[in-house]
Amino acid sequence: TSGINGRKMSDKNISLEKLGINPDWAKLPLFDRSKWQRVRFGDVVENVNETERDPAAAGIERFIAMEHLEPGSLHVRTWGNVADGTTFTRRCRPGQVLFGKRRAYQRKVAVAEFDAVVSGDIYVFAPKDERLIPELLPFICMSDRFFEFAVETSAGSLSPRTNWSHLAQFEFGLPPLAQQRRMVDILLAAEEVATRYQSVRRDLDEARSASLEGRFAQFGQIKGARALKELATINYGLTLGGYRAALPKEMPYLRVANLQRDQFDLRDVKVIGCFRRRLKSFCLRMATY
Repeated sequence: TSGINGRKMSDKNISLEKLGINPDWAKLPLFDRSKWQRVRFGDVVENVNETERDPAAAGIERFIAMEHLEPGSLHVRTWGNVADGTTFTRRCRPGQVLFGKRRAYQRKVAVAEFDAVVSGDIYVFAPKDERLIPELLPFICMSDRFFEFAVETSAGSLSPRTNWSHLAQFEFGLPPLAQQRRMVDILLAAEEVATRYQSVRRDLDEARSASLEGRFAQFGQIKGARALKELATINYGLTLGGYRAALPKEMPYLRVANLQRDQFDLRDVKVIGCFRRRLKSFCLRMATY
């Protein structure tokens, strides 16, 4: 069974109460599903397609492209200026949900906080009627099941996209309005904590980067400083080419898209053909320090 703080739940000496867990949590009113209704996404959500062909004349100053949506974040922190030029015509309004339909595995969902025009690769969602409160919609779109469905229904090889006709068929349980409001209270509180945590983490990353840059900037003036090539082996990776499709061995390979700061993103790992005799030269090995 799963552990909490390194302790197994099967340990009879540890009660759920001592761990701060309500043993009857599933019986709480919040989790009562007796009145939930099974609905399709398209039954309660509208794919808004409001067009604004001259956003500047309409007083819209900002546009949002795919690169402005951060994976896993519900906030839009960057944008482009309409005055600098844009071909986007789909309009979004505050409170509407933005969903990146291209490469859905990147989990790009955000809530619009201002009027803008958005890329054609971004859907604009809003509740269709009063059965779904607007504040719950972004959390439905952020759920694992919704993303899995979006990825499974995506088409295209290099830049897969999901389409509205498929997303509209996604089925989920819709709670009564009172439960929806209580869920939103909890989810928004959790989102605020997560946002503050990410903000602190960004500040720490910037401080660490500044510290490292300062240290390395001084190396040229430090007695005994040595070049990296004197201390480490530097290898180049494989290059893509059409001939690789006919090679005898296929192996997963890391691309620039898989490299993130301090971590790997392995949600979309491609394969590449290579010669068996060259596997040892290009395979990654765990570093030892």
